[in-house]
Amino acid sequence: MNGPALDARGKRVVAAWFTEGGGGPEVRTALSMDGGRSFGKPTTLPAEDPIGRCGAAVLSDGSSVVCWMELVDNAAEVHVSRNGKKAVPVAKTAAGRSSGVPEIVADGEGVIVAWRDVSKRCVLTARVTW
Repeated sequence: MNGPALDARGKRVVAAWFTEGGGGPEVRTALSMDGGRSFGKPTTLPAEDPIGRCGAAVLSDGSSVVCWMELVDNAAEVHVSRNGKKAVPVAKTAAGRSSGVPEIVADGEGVIVAWRDVSKRCVLTARVTW
């Protein structure tokens, strides 16, 4: 559930992953400009209390967008960040494993994010643009 996420557009590749290797939970991302042969220095995203379950997308303008789940008041929120900037909450869902992993796909200059709403027993979507 907390494996890495990748997306590519042309030679630009974005990788996103969850880690607790630095002592606390973090969501990190790294970019490649050469089709994944090498990656730049990882960036830690602005997450308060992440539980992981990352997704990644590259927009048509080359921007990178990463989504993840964050613990907020004993529930989870799906957050997105474009180019490692301020995180935007998209939705609330259950924090347990039954809520699955959100999916993200580029849609022109924005993204479509899909997540499982356990209480409604369905998959919901949202379009996020900047």
